[in-house]
Amino acid sequence: MLYQRLIEFVLRSRSFPGQSRVVNALLRWSAPHPSRLKPQGMQVWLDPSEWLQRDIMRLGGTEPFTTLLIERLLKKGDLYLDVGAHIGVMTLVARQRVGCTGHVIAIEPQPYNCDRILENWLLNGYSNLSLYAAAASDLDSTVSFALQPKTDRARLCITSEVDNNSPKVFVQTIRLDSIPRLKNCHSVKLLKVDVEGHELAVLRGLGSSIGSVRNVILELLGPVASIGEQHREIIQLLRHSGFRLNDVTGRQWCEGCELVENNLWAERV
Repeated sequence: MLYQRLIEFVLRSRSFPGQSRVVNALLRWSAPHPSRLKPQGMQVWLDPSEWLQRDIMRLGGTEPFTTLLIERLLKKGDLYLDVGAHIGVMTLVARQRVGCTGHVIAIEPQPYNCDRILENWLLNGYSNLSLYAAAASDLDSTVSFALQPKTDRARLCITSEVDNNSPKVFVQTIRLDSIPRLKNCHSVKLLKVDVEGHELAVLRGLGSSIGSVRNVILELLGPVASIGEQHREIIQLLRHSGFRLNDVTGRQWCEGCELVENNLWAERV
């Protein structure tokens, strides 16, 4: 805040020789420093005003069991798809594993998060990544959501009611089977889905392409012990598609069991 006021003071002062150099020096001194993920060592821009990014800053990462599973499943040359990628932390973990010969695709509807994803990819010098600024669903259409507070841009649900008087963001919805790389790919090594209650529509949007997916990590929120109708449809779809259900530690999962980090791992048998 102090540096910003100094910069404003210099900019609003009468022009003088070296003014731009003074401003650039103040910008360098006031610039935030990227954090490092543990234990991967990658750099990431984090905003402490948002609760989840503050947790990542404090802990050096997020969802340790899920992160370990992603690292275990992916290898050089694999394709990783992250639906609801937030600021891209898991895409960085995945990109480190798949290397220059693999590919990472992120789908994220929140404009702020999209900007963060791109900044974090550039910060680490990563290529062979693609970002779709859109919402995955079972229809190619348009959806709106309310402008989120700066303290929470992680829990975005596109199915929530939107107040007509509040600022709104409109984004395209896309089916996963309409993404060219998925159409032409024989194997998606890992699909991660974190979409706050919109999981079933995302999976339906795979269509017949679900047969090319080897693993799915899916966040299921709510009381899993008393499973709801949508959760039951998700589980049936996965089982009928040839997946075995585990938690992210590798233990076989059945209805009524708790999920570690709220994530279900569907592994193709």
